Amino acid sequence: MDLNLLGGYASGEPGGQRTYHHTVLTGMIISLKAGLERIFAEGLDNVYARHAAAGRALQDGLEEMGLTLFA
Repeated sequence: MDLNLLGGYASGEPGGQRTYHHTVLTGMIISLKAGLERIFAEGLDNVYARHAAAGRALQDGLEEMGLTLFA
């Protein structure tokens, strides 16, 4: 084990090189594959439309609560 590498990972110094010293989790790869399969099965246009509708519903609900959207 390279202790300098581990020290750089743990330090979190601004501008410092952060290195991940583990391999990627298999579950993350499988989840990414499953998510992409669902997107391709639904179709990108449908995914965009669903997300736009959900975003609009959220914004409308927040405004109904009296909150002002600024972004």
